[in-house]
Amino acid sequence: MIRSVFSLIIVSFSISAYAEPSFNCAKASTNIEKMICTDKYLGDLDGLLASDYKALFSDQYGFDAAGAKSTKAEQKQWMAKRNSCTNRDCVVDAYKSRIDEICEIPVISGAHQCQSWEGYTP
Repeated sequence: MIRSVFSLIIVSFSISAYAEPSFNCAKASTNIEKMICTDKYLGDLDGLLASDYKALFSDQYGFDAAGAKSTKAEQKQWMAKRNSCTNRDCVVDAYKSRIDEICEIPVISGAHQCQSWEGYTP
């Protein structure tokens, strides 16, 4: 019981560190970007994904040029899918699935620093 409460507290603090979108909302131009900027939960998910995505290119993953190129192409495909959403639930599901995908990528160091959305609710 104490362990699960402690884990929830850690997850809450971890996600709250990303409690804003990863981009400048003053420059939001698409409906999806505007939705992310006006919805705290979506903003949190965007910040969390941005942090996890950035970590992919650190030394612990050991991507070669082809791996980095492939990962960037996958991210662009994911963004197109996210941008085709027409409602909030679709956007939330898109973020959760992409965060899960990124968190499943193996690391050479064995110490995965990926942060999951699980345990965090709006």
